[in-house]
Amino acid sequence: MKRLIYFILILLLSIISIFLAFNATIIPNIILYIIIAFYVVNLLLFFILITRKKKFLRILGIFISIILLLTSAALVFVYYKSNSFFNKITNVEYETSNYSVIVLKESSYEKLADLTNIGIYNNELDKNYSLAIEELNDKAKIYNQEYESIINLVTDFLDNKIESVLVNENYIDIINETTSEFEDKIKVIDTLSIKSIKEKKELEKELSKLGNFNIYISGIDTYGEISTVSRSDVNIIATVDMKNNKILLTNTPRDYYVQLHGTTGNKDKLTHAGVYGIDMSMQTLEDLYDTNIDYYVRVNFNSLIKMVDAIGGIDIYSDQTLYLGNCYIPYGNNHLDGKCALAFSRERHSYMEGDRHRGMNQQQVIEAIIKKVTESNDINNYLSLLNALEDSFQTNFDKKLINSFLNLQVKNNYKWSVESIQVNGYDDGGYTYSYPGQYLYVMQPDYNSLETAKSRIKEIIEANKSDN
Repeated sequence: MKRLIYFILILLLSIISIFLAFNATIIPNIILYIIIAFYVVNLLLFFILITRKKKFLRILGIFISIILLLTSAALVFVYYKSNSFFNKITNVEYETSNYSVIVLKESSYEKLADLTNIGIYNNELDKNYSLAIEELNDKAKIYNQEYESIINLVTDFLDNKIESVLVNENYIDIINETTSEFEDKIKVIDTLSIKSIKEKKELEKELSKLGNFNIYISGIDTYGEISTVSRSDVNIIATVDMKNNKILLTNTPRDYYVQLHGTTGNKDKLTHAGVYGIDMSMQTLEDLYDTNIDYYVRVNFNSLIKMVDAIGGIDIYSDQTLYLGNCYIPYGNNHLDGKCALAFSRERHSYMEGDRHRGMNQQQVIEAIIKKVTESNDINNYLSLLNALEDSFQTNFDKKLINSFLNLQVKNNYKWSVESIQVNGYDDGGYTYSYPGQYLYVMQPDYNSLETAKSRIKEIIEANKSDN
């Protein structure tokens, strides 16, 4: 009777483990079938052996039950890790905007209670700024001096006409572009973090119905929390051709002079679109390329370092010798770890073409990562990626869609070919939406290269529709 109860317990645990395996997004179908076969065979052996009278056979049955228990424990772990990871990266419910209360470094102000006034400038696209003002007023009684011009606000602040400024932390870098060493002249005495709920968009969850599609790859210029709203220094549209296993990477330089979606008047740098959230970047690129972009992948500096290290480094080609801090990258083929891959993809000052060349390096890094990830179907590689990217990667892909793609990749072992193109432009200056009244460096679009890129993207997307 005891043996029967033990068998029933092992059977129930096995059924639960198989159920969890089917719900672990990372495990492909072919491996699931192997797992089922493993459990069926071993459960039958276990039942036959523990019902025998010979002690040796019963001991062998117990040994098999231990193997089943260890397998179940491993499946529970995989289920927990995969679900935890995909819940974190796909449940994109909010974005975080950080606002700083800044004062001059030479001043005696150290906390909010020391202040009597603060300058504020409310950009209508920055939806959370008013919430930051409310939170500030709840924390301290400070007179709010409103400005219609950010230029006047910064001028009065530097001239000591106001004690402090409440500013979106991304604006500090924007101001720094025209005000020499602005960042070195200030100190932050308080930070307000405002979380805003992201509007959910109904997207396709069935891979078979998806067809060819665009993914916006956004690389934000921050470390730390991936939900932080920030300027986007990497702006690449990955156009995925599912039928022919091809990916077109279209890079748009960060300083491209574009009309931000929904605005009139001054254009702006593409990188500034990220200050207003990832949706603004996507919509602005949709307008620029006259295409639909439903999906995005968002990474930061930490993401790239962890991802490259998790897959054992990447191979790239450098067309010149680079000395980038602790990273020495000689001319020719190189194998890079995460930190050097980041340094390589961020460098622009070493090149005559500056940001254009940096864009090509970024595309090369992405291509190398895609090649490295897809050339191996080892589940251990996927698990190491989960560990590396859990807190530094974000996407609006549905878990079911990711699972379908993984199954397809493992089953067919597709080799993806990647083509990289880049739109061009010329150096110029212009007034921007985000910092009106101040002439900033921008890159004026070369419309011939832009039209070529639009045609290439459209060709891939429309090919899918004609097939259907």
